[in-house]
Amino acid sequence: MRATHPFMVLPGASRTQGAKGLGGEISFKVSGGDTDGVWTLFETPSLPYAGPPLHFHRRQDEWFYVLKEKHRFRIGSDEYTIQAGGSIFAPRMIPHTWENTGVEPGKLLILLQPAGQFEEFLIEFPALAGESADGVAVDRLFEKCDMEVVGPPLSSPGQ
Repeated sequence: MRATHPFMVLPGASRTQGAKGLGGEISFKVSGGDTDGVWTLFETPSLPYAGPPLHFHRRQDEWFYVLKEKHRFRIGSDEYTIQAGGSIFAPRMIPHTWENTGVEPGKLLILLQPAGQFEEFLIEFPALAGESADGVAVDRLFEKCDMEVVGPPLSSPGQ
């Protein structure tokens, strides 16, 4: 339900519960429900030399703001290194991925527009992300959330 009053989110708190990424708990600062699905904003931890597989969103633009550590991004065929305080935009339908290239855990602030089903994706994905994950089930979840995996993470062998 769209927020009709101001709200505050304390450090470490989240508007959506149970969302996890590769680096741990994800904190939604503005939920898609707060904006009638127009956009969502979340903070995600990032482990050194870890990140999502190369993928694209069919209906969402994605904006990344580096809060902590240095991160490498691949968007299309180009690569960028972004320091804390820098940001980068990944348009919908363009394959992209990222990884923390620092030695310490990092942190990103990510905005998706429209919100789509990304919150649901981050709640369901951890159950599929283990070593014994069924690739078909992962592909189905990406498809359900209007995304498609098209390559490995940046730190995969051969990258």
